[in-house]
Amino acid sequence: MSDLKVMAVQPPFPLNSIGLNRGTRIRCIHQDVQDQLGIPVGASIPLGFDGEYICCGPYTWDLEQLTSEISQHKFWEIVETVDLSDPTLNKKFAREIEGIDLQPVH
Repeated sequence: MSDLKVMAVQPPFPLNSIGLNRGTRIRCIHQDVQDQLGIPVGASIPLGFDGEYICCGPYTWDLEQLTSEISQHKFWEIVETVDLSDPTLNKKFAREIEGIDLQPVH
């Protein structure tokens, strides 16, 4: 991920009906995901938000698409939500998962 977005604050995760949040981990439970994205069945990935899309590294979804993949198509299941309250972990997560370089405003 070479094109980092520089932001002063983390954009808020979009409100949704299934409880997705920044740091939610979802597990691949369908072979189609493995075939199309290369994420093995049984593997889990953390979700972030880059201000435009829900994302995990190179993978992106709009809210409606991911909600449908979880609740209707059963491609994913929600596993847990990672606590990102530690500032160091939060900054690392933003950089690695969301492609955001959080920089304080002076």
